[in-house]
Amino acid sequence: MPGTRGADGDPLDAVVLWGTSTFPGVVLPCRALGIIRVDQREPGHTTRQRNDRIVALPVKSPRFDRWRSVRDVSPRLRRELEQFFVAVTALEGKDVRILGWHGRSAALQSIRQHRYREQEEWP
Repeated sequence: MPGTRGADGDPLDAVVLWGTSTFPGVVLPCRALGIIRVDQREPGHTTRQRNDRIVALPVKSPRFDRWRSVRDVSPRLRRELEQFFVAVTALEGKDVRILGWHGRSAALQSIRQHRYREQEEWP
C-alpha cells in the first residue's frame, strides 16, 4: 500500500479480492474489508515479526457491493487466502503463522498507524 511502512520496513501488504486480472505495481483504489494478522520468522533468526495483510475490494466492484467486512468472505475463501500466504513464502524458508482475521476497523487502524509522508523520509 503506497504511503505506508510496516514493521518489516516494506509497504503494508494487501490482497485485493477481484475477479479481474491486473499487473504487479498497479495502484487500484480500494476499500478495506479487514486484516489478516500474520507473523513470520526469517531463516536464521529467532525472533518473529508481524507482517499483516489488508484484505480489500476495489471501490468500483458491483459484484461485491454488499460485502462490508471479512465476515462476508466465505470460510472457504478465507482458508484459501491463508494457504496462499503460507505458500508464497515457503521457498523463502520463512516460518509463517496466521494469527487470525479482524474486521474493517482494525484494518483502517493499521493503515493509519503505518502511514508516513514522503517528506519525512528525507532529512
